[in-house]
Amino acid sequence: MRALKISQREARRLRKRVRQLEHEQFERTKRWTKEYPGGVYLKAWTPSEVDAEACRVASALGHALVLRYDTGKLYLYAVEAK
Repeated sequence: MRALKISQREARRLRKRVRQLEHEQFERTKRWTKEYPGGVYLKAWTPSEVDAEACRVASALGHALVLRYDTGKLYLYAVEAK
């Protein structure tokens, strides 16, 4: 694939857009890590009552909840927080 030549004006416009998108991503990440120290928010969903209670109990016992994906399934673990 040959490199396309662009004008300096277009290059400046693209650099400005990249800086804007990087700033938006930084702000989004900063907001998420404030809510979840040391982690990154990915998605929220409503679990079943049984799953929600298991999470609540594990959290009440001071465990960190870890989610792992493998072979089409999500596995939820309660890990002792250190």
